[in-house]
Amino acid sequence: MKDAFKEFLSKENEIYDRLERTMPELSNTGLKKNPHHGRGGYAITLRHNSAVTEQLYTFTSRLNASVESTIIYRPEMMHTTLTDHSLGPIQEPNKEFLKQLADTVYKIAPLFKTPTIQYTKLISSSDAIIAKGEPSPEFLDIAQKIQEQGATQGIELRLPWGAHITLARFNKEHHSPIEISHLINYLNTQHLNMESKPTIIDVGYHYFPQDKDEFIFNTYEQFELQK
Repeated sequence: MKDAFKEFLSKENEIYDRLERTMPELSNTGLKKNPHHGRGGYAITLRHNSAVTEQLYTFTSRLNASVESTIIYRPEMMHTTLTDHSLGPIQEPNKEFLKQLADTVYKIAPLFKTPTIQYTKLISSSDAIIAKGEPSPEFLDIAQKIQEQGATQGIELRLPWGAHITLARFNKEHHSPIEISHLINYLNTQHLNMESKPTIIDVGYHYFPQDKDEFIFNTYEQFELQK
């Protein structure tokens, strides 16, 4: 477990470092419209308490002052993904499959312990803004156990690349270099020092509607973690 967690952190930090390194170049390379518009999928996620999500929302609610047409995740929609499945065009969720996913978590939920995740910085990629998260080993342990249990039920589930929270996505193709420069300056001046101990796992279906600029997560079932 120690070696696996060390490798996980190494890969996660590589991605964070790359995003931070390329962020100043976004004024030249540009931002991209949300690639998930009109798409959705099943997901198993960690839910953060309102003290964490409301504080993050105080940062992101000001984003449209820097960059127009930004999809801001509402506090109740913020999450950290443990795994997802069947990402693609929006569909009517299959309740039988949701039950299978919920059963996957239910059978092993007593083994889970609450992870600790430190959120330290706001970072922008070309199509999203995230809160950089640095997790304790329990985070990977939960994700691995879900992946392994899913495999016993014939469900192939991926591991997450990191413990970040996606906070916003961009919703138009072209932004001026000045807009992007203002965004980068804003993000660089917002200093996070937040600790989250999520105690809820959600199983559900999430999507970006065709006719609305928002992210929606419909919960099918919730599970409490050991504190």
